[in-house]
Amino acid sequence: MIVPETGAVLGRCSLDEPGSETVWLFMEPTEAWAAISTISDDLLRAGYPGCLGCGGPHTEGTWDERSSRQAMINHRQDAS
Repeated sequence: MIVPETGAVLGRCSLDEPGSETVWLFMEPTEAWAAISTISDDLLRAGYPGCLGCGGPHTEGTWDERSSRQAMINHRQDAS
C-alpha cells in the first residue's frame, strides 16, 4: 500500500518483514488481500464507519505495530 503523492509505503503484505514504519501483514499477498476483503465486507455489513466497537474491543486503543507483528507471528506458528 503506497501513498501515490509521496511514494511512502504504508503497508506491506509479505513473508519478508519490512521496517517498523510500515504496517505489516505476515501473509502471502493473495492470502492477505482475501482476508482484507472479508474483513472489509464484515465491517460494511456492521455499519462501518458508523459502528462503535464493530472491530472488536482490541481496536479501540492506540495501534501498536510491534505487538501486532508478534501476534501475527505467534498465530502463524501456532497454526503450523
